Amino acid sequence: LEDKLVFPRLYNVTREYDCLERKGAIIDASMFETAKIFEVWERRLWSSHIKLALTIGRGNASSDSRNDTSLLHDSSIRLVTFQGIISPDREMQIKQKSRQRKPKSEIQFERWPLPLPSIQNALISSTLSTILRHERKNDASFQAESILCSSVLNSIENIFHDFSLLPRLDLMTTALDSSTKQGFVQLSDHFVLSLRDARLFTLALGKLPKDEQTKLLERMIGILHNGLLAANVTSRGLDAIGSNVEASGFISRVVTLCASVMDLISSPGLFGMIADEVDATYYGLPRIKRKEMANDERCLVSKQGNFQSLFADWKSPALPVSEVLFSDVLPEPKLKMLEEVIHEALT
Repeated sequence: LEDKLVFPRLYNVTREYDCLERKGAIIDASMFETAKIFEVWERRLWSSHIKLALTIGRGNASSDSRNDTSLLHDSSIRLVTFQGIISPDREMQIKQKSRQRKPKSEIQFERWPLPLPSIQNALISSTLSTILRHERKNDASFQAESILCSSVLNSIENIFHDFSLLPRLDLMTTALDSSTKQGFVQLSDHFVLSLRDARLFTLALGKLPKDEQTKLLERMIGILHNGLLAANVTSRGLDAIGSNVEASGFISRVVTLCASVMDLISSPGLFGMIADEVDATYYGLPRIKRKEMANDERCLVSKQGNFQSLFADWKSPALPVSEVLFSDVLPEPKLKMLEEVIHEALT
């Protein structure tokens, strides 16, 4: 729906506004409203798709219901669904075989889409939120969630190998005026590892045993540690980060997710608060707006792209509760690596 309807429409609108402005027309703020860009039937179609995804995921129209009627609450069906979303990197598999190296596990080539389309995100997030909240003890299988978490980390690791894989935030290089430095850009949830994607990852993580959670946290720290150190020892890596706001923003989001995961594992009671935030998520149509283009191309302040926390107060890294019982999660060497990661990210 996004690829076929939403983004083509936003693209056409930016070109139309660009032409109008070049002819001297005044483009006011009201022209950027969703109601002015999308037809009524298009807005209803989007809303219906989102509501259907949420209903299927929850098994009910309301997140408060305890009726276990969703097929996705069956772990085997969840596994098939997640595998259908994951996109294996077949090109890497072919290269691996052509070099006659020892083949890696299939899971290492499986990558979770980042960002995940809104409708799929609504479906999977509502499913995991319902499962986590109702604590279904009869569902002991966690293979689906393990694959989801591993494939997300595969995607993150792949980007650290090549930051050029990150899409630019600008919708198109149109509507730019050399004198005013203004332009139209997309304002939406389409950031690689958005707040929605980060919360979805932690919901899946909450389904796993603590030892599995810790292994994934250690892998995430390793990806960050290796990626940042590799970037700092090569001029190409430094240039890629220094001149690319998308790269620096992506790194900050991964660091935030890593720190949040450590808090959640050490205090499992916080997972329920993530489920509350997911249940309150609003899946609106992507929008466009005018942006002042500073020389350094400062990024728009967006909840989905500039979060410092996975909880309600996304602008603050502080936990939402004052009294939390924490338990040790990482051995001393891994904590040292995490400290180095944070230091490298800040410098």
